[in-house]
Amino acid sequence: MGIAPLYVLLAFQLTSFQRSAEDVLRSAKNAVIGAQSAGYVVTKDYTDSSGNKHKGHTNIVIVKSPFEFRAEHRRDDGSRSETAISDGKTTNTITDGKRDQNQTFGPKGPDWSMNVVGDADSDVAATWHLILDADYFQRAFESGRILYLWEEEVQGDPCSVIVYARDHWTDYLWISTKTGFPRATQRISMTRGPTRLSSRYEISDIRLNPQLRTDAFLLPTDVTGPPETTPSRPKMQQSAGGAVASNVVGARLPDLELRDPQFKASLLSDLTGKPLLIAFWAAWCGLCREELAALDSVQKDSQVPFQIIAIGVQDRQANALDFIKGHKQYGFLYFIDPDMERDVSPLTSFFGIVGIPVTVLADSSGQIVNAWAGYDGENDLRLKLTKVVHR
Repeated sequence: MGIAPLYVLLAFQLTSFQRSAEDVLRSAKNAVIGAQSAGYVVTKDYTDSSGNKHKGHTNIVIVKSPFEFRAEHRRDDGSRSETAISDGKTTNTITDGKRDQNQTFGPKGPDWSMNVVGDADSDVAATWHLILDADYFQRAFESGRILYLWEEEVQGDPCSVIVYARDHWTDYLWISTKTGFPRATQRISMTRGPTRLSSRYEISDIRLNPQLRTDAFLLPTDVTGPPETTPSRPKMQQSAGGAVASNVVGARLPDLELRDPQFKASLLSDLTGKPLLIAFWAAWCGLCREELAALDSVQKDSQVPFQIIAIGVQDRQANALDFIKGHKQYGFLYFIDPDMERDVSPLTSFFGIVGIPVTVLADSSGQIVNAWAGYDGENDLRLKLTKVVHR
């Protein structure tokens, strides 16, 4: 083959990859277009200033206009916790109970690292535009500086890897071939000294335009200690099994969001109309598995008139969905906590869930009539239910 035909072949291959890259970025734009708010989780491996390697995850809730966010970061080894809350101008960062305040990074600025001071803040700054700025992908494929590289999985999701060259840095983007959602990003920066490679920010559990709590972007009332210990949390009572359950008897089921196995949103308070038995569980919890098996037996007993609602908490969403898929024979109404990967979610905070399983009984109007933590066998479970039915 001569030199000229070789150039023609190379040009054809690069043009084909360019078109593929544009198609991938268009799919990403279409996946997030119209999003005005979002909830998602960022996972990354990183090295701290002392050279120690860590892995952490950050639960993020963010609104596009006005620009606000809340990010709760936890190291997986439990050695650090951090919450960043921003009103678009000021970011309050609470790290292991100590509060700091800084100017929020500019969402319209060219460099997301400006004014970023912590892990939680950094995870928002590095990823928000991939979820709430569909025009970012438009600008990328209009730039002519993109290239399709290869396919690679992110947390089991097949992705197309795209490189986007900028003036002083280069972004690598992992885009799901199934959903079009951005699943990871990593940046090479070539400004102000030596070239630097950022951590790879993996994005999961993306929820566009979710229902948001009215206090989602408010500071905790007590920031001298960890946010999980603020006085606004429900009072706890010690259960016989050693776990704790919230003293919620007499309260009504809250207007908190659940997701079904197809990730369709519902409010817990909307599941009324008949008596409910709500079981909070996780796939890793052996006692939860035992209780769910017992509840399957109880459900077949017509003398126990409860609709059983099984809500997955305190676990990876993928694990919960795998368990549900493998236990369809139970016939429960299955849901998962949309914030289940957080140490404390709005749902677990309301019920004061620390240990699981936790079981809650509510009447047909949605008023909670009993709640307990732990599982002491099917006979004990039936006895508790009988007392409620015949009280």
